[in-house]
Amino acid sequence: MIKKNKLYLSHGSISCYDSNTDNNLYFKSVLKYCIDFLNEHKKETIILHLKRESIDNSIKNDYISRLIESTILEKYNDNKLYKDFIYFPKTFDEGCFNDYMPTLGKVRGKIVFLSRSDFKYNKSYINFSDFDDPNEAPKELDTYDTPIGFLRDIKDKGKCSSMPIPILFEGIHEDVCKVEEIGNFRYQDNYQLAPSVKWTFVTKMILEESKFNDKTNSLVHTLNFMNTAFVNNLPISEGAPYMNKELTNLLNHQPAPNEWFVLDFPTGDVIRAIYDSNFETVSNIVKLLDYNFDDEIDELVNAFTGVYDIVVDLIDDTVDLAKDVANGIANFLDDTVDLVKEGFSLTKSTRYSKN
Repeated sequence: MIKKNKLYLSHGSISCYDSNTDNNLYFKSVLKYCIDFLNEHKKETIILHLKRESIDNSIKNDYISRLIESTILEKYNDNKLYKDFIYFPKTFDEGCFNDYMPTLGKVRGKIVFLSRSDFKYNKSYINFSDFDDPNEAPKELDTYDTPIGFLRDIKDKGKCSSMPIPILFEGIHEDVCKVEEIGNFRYQDNYQLAPSVKWTFVTKMILEESKFNDKTNSLVHTLNFMNTAFVNNLPISEGAPYMNKELTNLLNHQPAPNEWFVLDFPTGDVIRAIYDSNFETVSNIVKLLDYNFDDEIDELVNAFTGVYDIVVDLIDDTVDLAKDVANGIANFLDDTVDLVKEGFSLTKSTRYSKN
């Protein structure tokens, strides 16, 4: 959403709240929190998902792009701007061939934007040092419009958006909720599915024989959203454990190359399974490096667990509040009924005394 020429986060029509400021959660604050985390965990990277949400169609992408650009040019501290912590793609990835997708080693300590919309910077911020061969760099860098992040045209809920109700059973969804493929990119974001049905989509993407599961193919990219939402009034926090457990069990026996998993309420087990799956094909190299990954995993697990605990506490508090409100309403209704009964009895008594 946009307020006074500033971007802030929302989930649908619901504005996101910043507990540190008692205000809207602005894009600038999100960048700050991300960079604060990266300064404490310098070997990590953050993929920040950019998506138009509750913004009027009359507002063009160019205007949103200028707001993003003006924000990253502000100061993070006395020595650095926000843009100093952001990875800038070398060019557009037309056709999703991923020729310019960086390795993790090149983006440690940085934010990588993944955008669902065609946002562009007004000028180029590409660094020549990002190119192994300087001749690959685009010419006239001062006038070259560079993309704001990697463009991924992900339709909301995939093709499930055409369904009027959540899909609960297998056998009725193949033509409606199929996995989307665009060039060398594929994804599924069908969140209005029962967890067991959703899992069939996930396993199909992981296990099928195709170029996307070729561990030697560095140009393909799979984005697997693991979320389910409010099917049969099931909250996200209740559906997530099933998905996370199934994914953990599968990855412990079957590596998943070229996959990005987007998780709700991730636990230590699923984080470790995903992390370990990165080294299935290079286990000998890992042993030769003699590097203890467990400490790094435990650090990540603790960070995610802390966020999970906060969210769970928030949900518990919300449930308790709802119970208190319900009890208050029930007590109020009981008192009202008693009052009506007393009034009725008084009316009868008065009528009989007059007779």
